[in-house]
Amino acid sequence: MMGANLTSFNNLGSVISHLSKYKFGAHHPDCSYHDHHIIRIFGHPFCLGCFFLYFGILIGIIALWTMFGYGLEWHIIFFIGLLFSPLPYIQMHFQRKWFKILARTGLGIGSTLFLGAPLFLLDTNLFGFLYRIGIIFLYWLIAKHALHRRKKKLDRPCDNCNEGVFPLCNWNFRKMDEILNQNSFNFEEEKFLQSIVENLAKPHDERDISIISASNFD
Repeated sequence: MMGANLTSFNNLGSVISHLSKYKFGAHHPDCSYHDHHIIRIFGHPFCLGCFFLYFGILIGIIALWTMFGYGLEWHIIFFIGLLFSPLPYIQMHFQRKWFKILARTGLGIGSTLFLGAPLFLLDTNLFGFLYRIGIIFLYWLIAKHALHRRKKKLDRPCDNCNEGVFPLCNWNFRKMDEILNQNSFNFEEEKFLQSIVENLAKPHDERDISIISASNFD
């Protein structure tokens, strides 16, 4: 037992809601199946995609004003940003941690240059205003298309996981065990939760797959 001060629960719904929460900034379960979605900083898990996206934005801001300082025209900086646009599409088909770091950082840099150059460096006249509107609309179209494609190529580690169905899975095994021992439920809910905990405690070759299978995960 960990001896942690857990929230009191009186029904299965509140347990599932509690177990569905990720650690701050993680956006994913921080188990081994989600390793390529997670980066650990001083032991704390953070979402790899978001972390390197923001890191790329920071680099992009520095690059934008550095290139402007060296006299590059806004449209040159804009097209440099556009060159980064294939990276998210490639990432959909190439799910490797090192490439995801590259792609998400590139997305941050590219987006910053693509949007920042016209927004900050164009003239403040009617032409500049119309150009800004057009480029923002173009960015929206590209982002919408990329997100639509991404939905068809989602990398969902839970789908092929043999450690249970999130959040009632081995990642939350110790929490579920503590909740069972420190709370009271009705007979059916307690029996259901107990069966999951007991199955997860067994060796893989002795588990009842019908109870903990993730094949119906949604």
